[in-house]
Amino acid sequence: MSSRRRTGSQHDKVTRARRADTHRSLCGYPETEFRARLVARALPQANERVLDLGCGTGALTLALLAQSPEARVTALDPDSGALAIAQRKFRERDLPVRTLQGTSDHADLAPGSFDLVASSLVLHHLGTAAKSQVLSDIRSLLRPGGRVAIGDWAGARSWGDRLRFLPIRVLDGFENTSANARGDLPGLLASAGLIDVVEDDLIRTVFGPMSVLTARRDG
Repeated sequence: MSSRRRTGSQHDKVTRARRADTHRSLCGYPETEFRARLVARALPQANERVLDLGCGTGALTLALLAQSPEARVTALDPDSGALAIAQRKFRERDLPVRTLQGTSDHADLAPGSFDLVASSLVLHHLGTAAKSQVLSDIRSLLRPGGRVAIGDWAGARSWGDRLRFLPIRVLDGFENTSANARGDLPGLLASAGLIDVVEDDLIRTVFGPMSVLTARRDG
C-alpha cells in the first residue's frame, strides 16, 4: 500500500469508496458495534506502539485510545481530507496522536516499529495484489511477536449472503471485493507470513457478513 504505488486514480477510488461507506452507515451497517469488536480483539496495551492503518477520519484511533489511553498511536491515511478531520478530532481531545499521510510503505514507518497494527474496512477497497502487498508491509512493520487485527467484509456463507453483498461489490468494484466474497482474507494473511490467523466475531448485516481477523508475526 505504498505512498508511491498508490497515488492518483487509486487514491481517488479509495476516497469515493469511503464516501460510499458513509452512506452505508446510514442504512443499518453496524459500524459502532463492529469497531468495538475489533478493538476488543486488538486489545491495545499501555505504551504499546499502535498503527491505525487507513485511519480515515479517526474513529478507530479514538476507540483504540478509549481502550488504552496510554497507547502510542500513529494514524496513517492517504486521504488528506479525511486525515485533516482526524487531526482536528485529536486536537479537540488533546490526544498526542502521530498522523501521517500516506500508505503502508511510508518512509517514516520503520520495519519492526509497532506492537500492534489495526485496520478497519480498508482491504476491500484494494485489489487482491494490493491486499497482499499491504499485508506483507504489515508483517514488516510489526516487531517479532507483534499483532494485527483487521476488520472487513467476510466470505459469503450462503446464496443470501452473496446477494446481500452485491451492492458492496458494485460500489467498491468486483475485483477489489473478490477476495472478501470468496473468504480468502485468512489465507492472504497466512501467505504474507503472518501466523496464528483467526477469523472471529462474525456479524451479519444487511449487506452480508463482516468479521475480525487476528494474527501475529512470528518471533
